[in-house]
Amino acid sequence: MTTGGAGTRRNPADAPNLAEQAYRQIHRMIVRCELAPSAEVTQNELVASTGFGRSPVREALARLTAEGLMISRPRFGYQVAPITLADIREIFGLRGIVEPAAAELACQLASDADLDQLDALCVAPDPAEDVETIMARNRDFHLLIGKLSGNRLLADVIERLVWESDRFFFYQAQSGYPVQQVPTSHQRLVQVLRTGDPAGARLLADSDVRSAAANLIELIVSTRDPRPWPVSG
Repeated sequence: MTTGGAGTRRNPADAPNLAEQAYRQIHRMIVRCELAPSAEVTQNELVASTGFGRSPVREALARLTAEGLMISRPRFGYQVAPITLADIREIFGLRGIVEPAAAELACQLASDADLDQLDALCVAPDPAEDVETIMARNRDFHLLIGKLSGNRLLADVIERLVWESDRFFFYQAQSGYPVQQVPTSHQRLVQVLRTGDPAGARLLADSDVRSAAANLIELIVSTRDPRPWPVSG
């Protein structure tokens, strides 16, 4: 990775690309909880840990702050946005509205080839696979359901919510939650979609969202999570 140290000369046209790269790397660190929820961090610390210069990191931080993943702390630096029960309830509450609707529509519109694509995303995880790979398939499954609904706006809402849920699931996986169980519920949904039962697809999608939210909330409010990451209500 190219650094922004003194004496390094770059074409000015590279700046937007570097800012995007810095954004993606810091975003990934937040989502993967490598930057822990509520952790305090300075711009200089991120310059050192990412290898990017001050300008790209500053632009990345501005973007992350606008997206709500970072909180600006005047005279100190930044704080990684905490994971809150309110956020979880709001995001999964909305997912519980849009995803069952998408599953119902997809049941009426999806072709056999579409369902085969969904099936391919339900494969049992290989023991050697990391959490990021498993979560990527989980994400792609939900995004494809949204696309198969035939409603672009509905799909866009689902995409945003699924991406916003990623940090919750990495937090959950790092606590020891068996993410290998995720494809099982997806397989059940694909089976219902193949039967052509829209009402059944809606009910199962609703049940899956409720179960995911309940498991996450139970972890956070229990004493089973040994990490000192503050989670507020």
